[in-house]
Amino acid sequence: MNITSVSPDASHLTLTLDESVKATSDVADLEHKYSEAVGCPVKVEFGDVAPASG
Repeated sequence: MNITSVSPDASHLTLTLDESVKATSDVADLEHKYSEAVGCPVKVEFGDVAPASG
């Protein structure tokens, strides 16, 4: 998972999940789950997710 964008006022964020998750997941359910966890609206997208480098 990558956080791909945060709104300028930090009121919402966008997550990119690996394409492999798309086939087995409901986007609305994921958005709801992540929104509840972080306390702001979350938009879920799918794409290539590279490991974080330190």
